[in-house]
Order: sequence, then C-alpha cells, then structure tokens
Amino acid sequence: MSTERLTLKNPRGWFAAGAEVEKAMELLSDGAFRLFVYLCLNARRDNGVLENSLTQLAENARRGKNSIRKYLREMADAGICRFRFSHNPMGEGCIEIDEAFWPYVKTPEEAPANEAETFVNEIKKMLKDRSCVRALLSAAGSTVGQVFS
Repeated sequence: MSTERLTLKNPRGWFAAGAEVEKAMELLSDGAFRLFVYLCLNARRDNGVLENSLTQLAENARRGKNSIRKYLREMADAGICRFRFSHNPMGEGCIEIDEAFWPYVKTPEEAPANEAETFVNEIKKMLKDRSCVRALLSAAGSTVGQVFS
C-alpha cells in the first residue's frame, strides 16, 4: 500500500468540501449554491466571514446585484449564512457562513481588554499566519519570533 502525501498545486482558494457543502447543495438553487461555493473559497478560514461591498461581490461572482441579493436571502432563509450590507451598494458589507455549513472549525473571537492587548493580538495573528515564523511566548507574555529559512 502506498503512503503518498497529497500536495495541493495551489493552496490559495481551496476549501474542504465535505458534508456541510453537500447539505448546502441539497437546500439551494444552482445560482445560490454557486454563490455559496464562491463564499467558501473567499471567506476567512478562521471565522467564515467575507467582508465586501455588494457591488464588488456581484462583480467578483459575475452576477448582477439583484441576483446576489436574491441568493443571499435564499441562503439566509435556509440558515446557511447571515449578511448585512449598507444601503449604499459601494459600502462595505459582511457575510458570515453559519457554523453548521462552514467546513472548518471557527476560532472564537476574544474581546481585548484594551488597546495594547488589541495591538499584541494583531501582531500574534500576523505571526501565526507566516509559515516561516514560529511565535513563542516569553515568561512576560510577549511574543518572540523565530525565523526559519
């Protein structure tokens, strides 16, 4: 039996298509399912959220704004996502895929106590995202980075 390791050619944009995606496919129309897959490919992996304007989302998904609104309502009615957009189509909006349909484990958000803690948490997130840096906590609780070549 071969124990080959599977390696993605391009890990950007890939997402796990398991039972959650199959369940969405059974509930949604073709257009809404296509939008769901687009959201899964582009939402943040840690929380299932995509922040974008309705205009930009429609352009990226190659659909009209009215179609995007219709598909988002269909997804919200099925319990697949929550969304909110400003009344201005160019204004920012937010779509969050529900836990039951998100193929990844969501990381709970911690409410920072102050600005300094917010700053430190942002630095930790940036370091965590870099594969060449291992973030270690010192006894004082500050982050020390080790760069690997």
